[in-house]
Amino acid sequence: MYKTAMLGCGGRARAHADAYRFVKGGKLAAICDMNEDLLNRFGDDFSISSRYTNLDEMLEKEKPDVLHIVTAPVLRGTSERIRYPLMKQTSDHGVPAAIVEKPIAVESEDWKQIAGLAEETKTKFVVNTQLNFHPQNLELKQDVAEGKIGEIKFIDASARSTPVDQGPHVLQLVSSYIDNSRPVRVLGQISGGAHLNSAQPSPQYAAARVQYENGLHVSVAFGTAIAPSASDDQTVFFHKRVFVVGTDGLYIGGSAVGNVQHEKVVTKVVRSITGSKMLLHKAILQRLFLIGLMIKTKYIQHILSNRLQSLTYF
Repeated sequence: MYKTAMLGCGGRARAHADAYRFVKGGKLAAICDMNEDLLNRFGDDFSISSRYTNLDEMLEKEKPDVLHIVTAPVLRGTSERIRYPLMKQTSDHGVPAAIVEKPIAVESEDWKQIAGLAEETKTKFVVNTQLNFHPQNLELKQDVAEGKIGEIKFIDASARSTPVDQGPHVLQLVSSYIDNSRPVRVLGQISGGAHLNSAQPSPQYAAARVQYENGLHVSVAFGTAIAPSASDDQTVFFHKRVFVVGTDGLYIGGSAVGNVQHEKVVTKVVRSITGSKMLLHKAILQRLFLIGLMIKTKYIQHILSNRLQSLTYF
């Protein structure tokens, strides 16, 4: 049985703790937060008696196998970047593994510090993102890996929330479809400074063209002004979208709140475009119990009726 501990006792931490209902090989044994009210409410709600307001003290006394770092990347009420210092503390105490909430970094300086830490630490750090290990997404990635839409030629991805808020989920999902190939060149623009001094600093909007090591080009867009909607739901956080185009077909996926649904593509030849077969997927609607992939049937119908006359949209 692995012994785990939690740093941060806010709303997101509650989701982490609640997930332990389904974890058989680990137990949440200790919690830490500088806010004692949050700390004690959290401890009472999840029946955790080992409570700390100092991270070093908790790590020294509890010696957890896994630490959840569930904090904002910036100390609330300040502009102090805290992701790297917390990860460094974790590493210095020899914690075997840590789960870190996204975003892993918010600017180039803390990214460089974390990249340097990665070269020397023995701690295995994992960034917590949505969708990657969702069963339906794993099935779709397997289809793509087996060549069911041919060779991937282009990916279009977006989220209607800010780049730092939902961008990490989308970018990780893109990477997962191309064997985690690393980006080597980015041409992009950002705008909107209203959130730059928030607990999760981010421009409001971003658009970019990204080239990866494997030569693939990806178009990304973030923010309500430029990213498309994935459904009729108005909640901005629930609009994540990935559009994978292959030589023999395409895959479209997105997410929304409520009834989490999923559109999958299977082999129906509809037409030939520029000499290559375009396999379009017949929508198979499945309800899921976890946050996953969703795009409504009528949205696919909209794409099929309005966008397949040329490849310029892709």
